Amino acid sequence: MNKKEKVNFISNGRKIVGLLEYPALASNNAVIFSHGLTNSKDKSAVLSEIKEAVLDNGIITFSFDYYGSGESDGLFKEKTFSRMYQNLKDAINFLLKQDKNIKNIFLCGKSVGGNLIGLCGDDQRISGYIFIVNPVNLNSFFGKHFNGQDEVDLSRGKAQPSGTLKGDFVLQKDFFIELPDIDKKFAQNVKDIARALIIMNQGDEKVTRENSNPLYEMLQNQKELMDIETHSHDLQGHEKQIDERVINWLNQ
Repeated sequence: MNKKEKVNFISNGRKIVGLLEYPALASNNAVIFSHGLTNSKDKSAVLSEIKEAVLDNGIITFSFDYYGSGESDGLFKEKTFSRMYQNLKDAINFLLKQDKNIKNIFLCGKSVGGNLIGLCGDDQRISGYIFIVNPVNLNSFFGKHFNGQDEVDLSRGKAQPSGTLKGDFVLQKDFFIELPDIDKKFAQNVKDIARALIIMNQGDEKVTRENSNPLYEMLQNQKELMDIETHSHDLQGHEKQIDERVINWLNQ
């Protein structure tokens, strides 16, 4: 029988809440899931289905709420990539301390959650990375909303949250001004990734191919590409196909 354990750890001085799930048989492999900007550990399209498949195939899963999401501290408008990046690094450290039998850790991130795992590309403790429909250039992706104002009300544009927000659909100036540096760090760190699976889709209504395609060329080592024909950013209707590809890749 699978075992679930609600956990929490401190990151940037604030509480981050996570969920550790163990398969019925002991495993020394684990996947950490990195949800999108408006999602949470409990509600994240595609990732939730992958997590169940991974667990059913005898691999430990660890999902957590980034700062400003779900059960973790903070409001949505207080998010920045540097804060969330630190959350992910602290999640990796927490997992390795929590279960000293783990030998292989994989990171799986969807949308901007993929950007966050890419920032960890220089972490030699990670065995592999799974990128799912993430933009490569965050400054281009988000910068169109920012004109130097202290806060940006995203509800006034076409973008709509795909999860339940903590507070208003607003991001502060700090979120936007660090994006060029985050993009540079992403481009540098993904070069160090030894093994990756990239899942893209045709005609994504949120992330254009122009902003997702460069990732494959940026990755300089072992890499696989899964290209899905759909306009859905959440890859609806292709969950089983994706689950099978991810499991096969993890078992290689």
